[in-house]
Amino acid sequence: MKNWKYSLLLLSGIGISNIGSWVYLIALNLTILNETGSPLAIALLYILGPIATVCSNSWVGSLIDRINTRKFMIGLDISRAFCIALIPVLPSLFYVYVIVFIIISEVPCLNPRQWCI
Repeated sequence: MKNWKYSLLLLSGIGISNIGSWVYLIALNLTILNETGSPLAIALLYILGPIATVCSNSWVGSLIDRINTRKFMIGLDISRAFCIALIPVLPSLFYVYVIVFIIISEVPCLNPRQWCI
């Protein structure tokens, strides 16, 4: 009976995190569209996703096997929050793309389904 509380906390945390990710994605798209007025700039965001995932998937698995995953996940969450907080103060669109590339590169590290293999 006590384990259901932890499951409920986990599922609610994942749900809130997914809602935050969608809000972040919509806000980022609208910000870039407002700055540039170009749909091509937004398309570049969607192109960055697969490129960053391919680059990070090559080394993430071996890194996760060697370190404390709890501390690693906490560190990644803190670094993602810091990167997202930097986006509004960046002077150029190029730096926004670099930060988004870093954020997207960290996403496969946080995917718990990969750790079950």
